[in-house]
Amino acid sequence: MRYPVSARKNRGAGMVEFALVIVMTCLLLFAGLEFGRMVLVYTDVASAARIGLRYAMTHGSKRSGTPGNPDGPATVAGIQAVVRDYAKSGTLDPSQLAITVTYPNTFKDPTFPVEIIVTYNYDPLTVLPLAVPLKTVTRGIITY
Repeated sequence: MRYPVSARKNRGAGMVEFALVIVMTCLLLFAGLEFGRMVLVYTDVASAARIGLRYAMTHGSKRSGTPGNPDGPATVAGIQAVVRDYAKSGTLDPSQLAITVTYPNTFKDPTFPVEIIVTYNYDPLTVLPLAVPLKTVTRGIITY
């Protein structure tokens, strides 16, 4: 069967268009999945910081017991351990967490603030070596 000249010029154009469209569709799909995974990791980082903040707020210097024990006052190492323990249960690698605990007024007494900064280097699933630092800052007032 012989095609007219105009039809012969357009043979294979559908395959080329399909190839271009499928590549763009796959890129869009993978970008959406990667962005969703990054939001999940950021949520875990923020939750770990909030758990550490809650521990710091309820374990101020007026708490009875020896420092470092779960019943005693909070120490920086204890707060960092609580954050790392929480991170273990999620999608985070606890060894990649950078945790900074500061007391802006240098007092650990009730009614004084405490601040926890948690940073995590997000490593995407792609082949490209792109490390995105995810950082969250939580602040609260020591209540106990």
